[in-house]
Amino acid sequence: MVISTAEMERNEEQEEKSRLSKEEREAKLKKLMALKAKLAKMEQEKQKESEDQYKTQNQDVWVPPGSDNSNTYAKSQVMTLEKQKTTTSKSEKVEDEPFLREIDKELDDLEKQFANELQEINLKEIEGQDSVIDKITAQLGKETILSKTKQGEMSDIDVELEKLENEIELEQKKAAVTVSIFDQLCEEHDWLKDPQYGFMYTMPNKKKNERDFESWLDDWNKVLFDYAKIASKHVVYSKKLLSEKPWSEFRNRTDSIKEISDFLVKKKVAEWLDRKKQMLRVYWRSLEAWADEIVKWARENAYTEPIMLQDIRDSRQPFSNLPKEDLEKIFKIIDKQGKGERYKLSNGERAIIIHF
Repeated sequence: MVISTAEMERNEEQEEKSRLSKEEREAKLKKLMALKAKLAKMEQEKQKESEDQYKTQNQDVWVPPGSDNSNTYAKSQVMTLEKQKTTTSKSEKVEDEPFLREIDKELDDLEKQFANELQEINLKEIEGQDSVIDKITAQLGKETILSKTKQGEMSDIDVELEKLENEIELEQKKAAVTVSIFDQLCEEHDWLKDPQYGFMYTMPNKKKNERDFESWLDDWNKVLFDYAKIASKHVVYSKKLLSEKPWSEFRNRTDSIKEISDFLVKKKVAEWLDRKKQMLRVYWRSLEAWADEIVKWARENAYTEPIMLQDIRDSRQPFSNLPKEDLEKIFKIIDKQGKGERYKLSNGERAIIIHF
């Protein structure tokens, strides 16, 4: 809840006035009470003085010697002194009574006024607190309504943000892997960085130096196979290799990459997917091994419904970027192994249900 500056200033001013008037009343009340106490003390002192005077006079009463009426005379003298004392006390009391009554009345009035104003102040404070509570409750009610109306929108936004974060994380991982592919290759084939093997980046003449050519070809086909495996690339594009290490170090890059790729096809661990020989499918893992991976993944995630190709794409698994033709072949393998059953959907797409 937001309270305006003007309202805050008004509240502070009212509180200051209330505090000052309260302090003034308290000071006046203390002053009057002190005056009353002083007057009471003066009265006590006068009474004590009268008593002392009476005792002194009583001691000074003279009784004639040998008088038979000595007791009567003494009593009369005492009575005379008491009358004088009473008269003096009454006269003093008569003189003080109007003043004391005025003070008592003023004290009573001030105490009543002070009590009434305290009660009013308490009531105002309670009303102010109730008003603040009402405002807070109303504001909270509005915020609750806004929160409920925005909750659905926020949940959709959270889903989108999570998707974006996952995509960014995946791209970052891919970028990190791409940067380190050459270093990983060097761990498997340390001669790639060794200057002494600089001659390996020059393809021997297969007619004049057939043995050297075959040795060179055998070493490089292992590098290309491991490159696809490390990079998790099922399809290698020849043109992209031209700008990547170590292939970019070849003196005759195009012909060298083509010769190495043809040798992988000859060994039946790869095949060309196009006539121009730009897309090379490298089987660094067999389709049977991929079939086992997909069955394991489906069972771990309790996929009881038919699994379509798009489900495989969305799985973010190493097999998610397998070519469509290979996935259809893998579905056949799973069906043939009795681990699942293939279905053909109305749109012609293939799907499979994994057996548990």
